[in-house]
Amino acid sequence: MRVLKNMRYQTYNKKPTKHQKKIRAIEKAVLIFTILLFSVGNAIYTRAVENKVVVVIEEVVEQSIYDLEIVAVPIITSEPDIELQIRAIADEMDFNWPDYLVKLAYCESRLDHKALNTQGNTPADSYDRGLFQYNSYWQKKVSDECAYDIRCSTLKTIEMINNGQQHLWACDRIINNK
Repeated sequence: MRVLKNMRYQTYNKKPTKHQKKIRAIEKAVLIFTILLFSVGNAIYTRAVENKVVVVIEEVVEQSIYDLEIVAVPIITSEPDIELQIRAIADEMDFNWPDYLVKLAYCESRLDHKALNTQGNTPADSYDRGLFQYNSYWQKKVSDECAYDIRCSTLKTIEMINNGQQHLWACDRIINNK
């Protein structure tokens, strides 16, 4: 794929990882605790204040789960909706190669999650389906429902790549030779 001079950017909401959520919650809790401690001053630290701190900390932890970070990414395909869904899932799973996932899906199906290929397969009666073109014979464990579902097929692809199986896609060689 060529990089265009006038590259388009699009944003999506990137959910923080579990680790980032914990760090944010701890930082907020420490800040609130410090403020409360200084507001109490030299007064005796009573049980009532401790309860209030615990309630505030619980609210902060609950609130931080819903914090979203807006991320601008270059759009490299003509299907930004599907591309952004793949990227968001990759971010959610802390997957390090979201560009690779997008390129793989683009090469396999042109980002058409309903794609079906019945030509030139081995064995002849098998078919490739979905965003990442899972073969009905070689990837029997991937159901049609999962293959045609953007989220499920992306998660399955991430799992397979993390297990060192990216070589199973013909497009892996094409992407790596560019």
